[in-house]
Amino acid sequence: MLAPKLVSMIDKSITEKLVSGCPINEIQRYLFHRARIIHEKIQNENPSMTMIVIMKMGDPKIKDTLFKNRLFYVKHCYKRIGDLYWVSCNKDKFKNLSINKIFELKKFRNDMCEKACFHLPF
Repeated sequence: MLAPKLVSMIDKSITEKLVSGCPINEIQRYLFHRARIIHEKIQNENPSMTMIVIMKMGDPKIKDTLFKNRLFYVKHCYKRIGDLYWVSCNKDKFKNLSINKIFELKKFRNDMCEKACFHLPF
């Protein structure tokens, strides 16, 4: 599975849970649980793979597609856990927006930052 599909799959599940009224801390627990399951699969195959190693590992170094997708899934889940933490801390600043809209704004900001970094000439 390609990275954009993994991103949309994770983000879609978060958005669905937010729209249905699920509390942010439950969504974070869900993502942590999913990431932990995948991390355990990674560790079963490679016992030396701790979370620190996984988070520091870059994609270009990895040849195995399944392994690369698992790493990306874990990293993205933890990224979204952090984003949801930011949303829960800053929701009072956006009183006229729903939690889902604030999350969408955070995703948009992250996307713009990532795209801007890749297009810089230096």
